Amino acid sequence: MASSAPHVYLSAYALCPSEVLVKRHYSQHGQQLAQLSGSASITWAKTVSVIHTSSSVDSVVFSPDGHHIISGSGVGTICIWNARTFELVGEPLRGHKDRVYSISPSLDGHLIASGSRDNTICIWNRMTSALIYQLSGGHSVSVNSVVFSPDNNYIVSGCYGGTICTWNVKSGELVGSPLKAHSSSVIQLVFSPDGSHIASCSMDHTVCVWNASTKESVGLSFKGHTSTVTSLLYSPDGCQIFSASLDGTLHIWDAKSGLYLVLSGHTGDIRSIDVSSDGYSLVSCSEDCTIRVWDLRIENNLNTLVQGPTSTVRSVTFSPDGRYIASGAHDHTIYVWDISTSQCIGSAFQGHTNKVTSVAFSPDGLYLVSGCQDSTVHIWNARTGTHMGVPLETHSEAIHAIAFSPDGKWIAANGHLLISGSADKTICIWDARTGILLGDISTGHTAYIESVAFSPDDRYIISGSADQTICIWDATTHALVGLPLVGHLSRIWSLAVSPDGLIASGSEDKTVRVWSLQKFLQAEYFTFSPDPSQALRDYPCILNSRKFDKSRAGTPYFQLMPDGWIKDTSVEPPRLLIWIPPEARQGLYMPYNTRVMARVVHSLDLSNFVHGHRWAECWTGAPDQYSRKSTVNFQ
Repeated sequence: MASSAPHVYLSAYALCPSEVLVKRHYSQHGQQLAQLSGSASITWAKTVSVIHTSSSVDSVVFSPDGHHIISGSGVGTICIWNARTFELVGEPLRGHKDRVYSISPSLDGHLIASGSRDNTICIWNRMTSALIYQLSGGHSVSVNSVVFSPDNNYIVSGCYGGTICTWNVKSGELVGSPLKAHSSSVIQLVFSPDGSHIASCSMDHTVCVWNASTKESVGLSFKGHTSTVTSLLYSPDGCQIFSASLDGTLHIWDAKSGLYLVLSGHTGDIRSIDVSSDGYSLVSCSEDCTIRVWDLRIENNLNTLVQGPTSTVRSVTFSPDGRYIASGAHDHTIYVWDISTSQCIGSAFQGHTNKVTSVAFSPDGLYLVSGCQDSTVHIWNARTGTHMGVPLETHSEAIHAIAFSPDGKWIAANGHLLISGSADKTICIWDARTGILLGDISTGHTAYIESVAFSPDDRYIISGSADQTICIWDATTHALVGLPLVGHLSRIWSLAVSPDGLIASGSEDKTVRVWSLQKFLQAEYFTFSPDPSQALRDYPCILNSRKFDKSRAGTPYFQLMPDGWIKDTSVEPPRLLIWIPPEARQGLYMPYNTRVMARVVHSLDLSNFVHGHRWAECWTGAPDQYSRKSTVNFQ
């Protein structure tokens, strides 16, 4: 309402979920509004309840019977909440002098253990809220993890300094000496199902297993991860240990020998794992925005490549005949693989002095071109791996994308200036036969150019950038054609062009968008839907059949802004068109999109949308029909 009172009706009311009471009650009085449709209905997120606390919350756990929620705060208190009414049960438990980092209820639900930044562990009677013991003297730094043994007789605690302590629950005494288990912070502790062993994981990248009775290590530290181990658990039979790490891998360890199998698939940090009660399935979640379920009954016996990349493969491409794949890797090498045999053809192509970031075959498949972080472009004989001429050196820093023109005459590559921390936004064009630089494009994008491609007729160059836009350039004059295509909400990583001129773009926003080059060049109308009949009507400055050889002055340029507004930024100040609910932004059709591929896709029917000076036509009710004296019942 602060941004635009009319959009209380035009946006907020028009696009809210149909089951919302306000929408249902006033529906007979709204007309000529935008219509939002999609592959899934818009629903507002349902939060069962929000529990408001007076300080930050550092730990939370359910009681074993599920009837209560127990939370530890940033000021050292512990609160018990009714899980059904969300009301505080009794007064907060007070005993710690600093943040409560870990909470563990006993399996019978009678006791609560808490670990704190004040270096102590407290044991509480959950029924009476009485402090039974405050355990100190075992840790000299923050206690990060506490856990009860399966028989409830012991508590094991781990601290920031890598030390593990065992405590007798009945006496509150330290059992034996502290174990110097890790060289860095202990992240998690778990007991084996029978309580005979304790496993710990740490920021030092290791997993350790201990005999719970003797406190002796079972073999050496389990080493295999290359970053902090974030989550740990035993299999139901206690024979295996599962671990997850910030290195993006899962490890399955033999609990006795420490031998392990690596499960790879996630592309981001793995934060949490769990195993099914039958031990057959493992579930993991990651910062790559995926949840993966692994079948532990399938043994993975993957053939090991005798020859091939020794580090991250950054780019792959098919040969035109589909028989070969070329790969470029961070170990500076390029390989060509025979798809039918999965074997390398010859040795690695050697010549780059840094990470190979992009590879592309010529249209006839005879040549391979590569771009690298050493800022050079190399042209190779695709069969022999020999250099064709000298490397092309124009860019000052890393090259991220490279492409041949369809006729094989031109090569386009892009680069960015890492030294300044921002892109140099240039596209260089060479003659592929002579290696002569024909020109460069240095305007249009405001951030790294991540991908480039030619149109099928060689007339246009298309580029995708970290600035979330796609630019189309005249391949002869190198001039920007029209205005950038907008719609992605994050960095555009890849582009592909179909023979009939459709442009596909892949983005970090988890969507693929398909754009019509023909519609962009003709710009006959603006639509936020795949259906032309739902195009925006009666909007200022829309010129039918407008070509780009004419002036673009005053042409609408619609952008979906981070705050959800679609604005025409061709005027100053920008003109508000409509506000899009957060749930519909990621997969929303934008002008010139023919397809959008996302988890949920939405489109707008603006064919009857009243806006601008006509906005009041959207309301047919009497002005005073719903005054303050109204007795509308929303129950």
